[in-house]
Amino acid sequence: MNKILIDDYEFKNKSLLDLAFTHSSFSKTNNERLEFLGDSVLNLVITKYLFENYPELDEGKMSRVRSNLVNQETLSSLSKNLELQKYIKLSAGEEKTNGREKKSILSNTFEALIGAIYLDSNLDVVLDYIKTVYGELLTNVNLIKNNKDPKSVLQEYCQGKFLPLPNYNTTEIKDRSNTFETVCSINGIKDYGYGKGTTKKNSHQSAAEMMLEQLKVYFD
Repeated sequence: MNKILIDDYEFKNKSLLDLAFTHSSFSKTNNERLEFLGDSVLNLVITKYLFENYPELDEGKMSRVRSNLVNQETLSSLSKNLELQKYIKLSAGEEKTNGREKKSILSNTFEALIGAIYLDSNLDVVLDYIKTVYGELLTNVNLIKNNKDPKSVLQEYCQGKFLPLPNYNTTEIKDRSNTFETVCSINGIKDYGYGKGTTKKNSHQSAAEMMLEQLKVYFD
């Protein structure tokens, strides 16, 4: 399994690799903590790569590109390309409901694998692995750019899920910073999105983006 998944990287601690593929339905000792770690590591590595390789992208564009690179759709697709579904340990119940094909399980497993590689090595090794796995998605950001802004995506998401439309509560900070702070909320959803910007519009977009991240939509 090492060679198939990691190419030239071989785990020093094989138990980490095993844990990365253990779903919560299979055991109380599972990959959820690794997934949590891997999510943060993946975001950091992708952000660093975009910052260093795409100086023409401003903060907003980098954020949108990163969101597309780490969304559930992308991660589940990468997992299937790597055939990770073959190695996931699932309960009999998950097997019956075709758990190996669920995008949520596939994307979470990918994040857990990233967390495991990081613990077993370092960020540089993770970056090398990410560059190998992502390939042209990283070297040509035009392949994953999405022209829709976060606010539009969030509205479409709410409409598709038959949820109330988002509310945006904006406060102007009247000091030297001359900024706006916005709280985005959706009735019936406990999570909130917070945003700040030099214009009301920018603060709305920032709040909508954070709300999408809370909902794990990530510009799907």
